[in-house]
Order: sequence, then structure tokens, then C-alpha cells
Amino acid sequence: MNLDVQKLKIEVCKHGMNQKELVKKSGISKATISKIYNGGSCSTETAKKIVSVLGLELRNMIKE
Repeated sequence: MNLDVQKLKIEVCKHGMNQKELVKKSGISKATISKIYNGGSCSTETAKKIVSVLGLELRNMIKE
């Protein structure tokens, strides 16, 4: 699954976070978050963890 990286970065900033804080709050490894930020794919479970931390719905964050 690919998340919309632009939307992700905007939402992370809106929540006053950076990549490091997203790693800490989501429990996802730094390597995985970095891969996602660089346009890589992730599992549905990982995507759900990220959107949960940000209080978003998964369907709104999937890259179309």
C-alpha cells in the first residue's frame, strides 16, 4: 500500500511532529517511516498505525 506522501508530511506538520516523533508515537521503525516518506510502500497494518496517530482515516491517505 502506498500512502500519499505529500498529505502525510502535511498532516505530520499540522500535528507539530517530525519523522522522529512519528516513529516514537506510532511504534514503527525509523527505516520504515523513512521508506514511506521516500515513496515506498508499506503494509496495511503499518498504514493504519500511522493514520491512527494522526487521527485520520486510511482511505483519505492512500495514494491514488
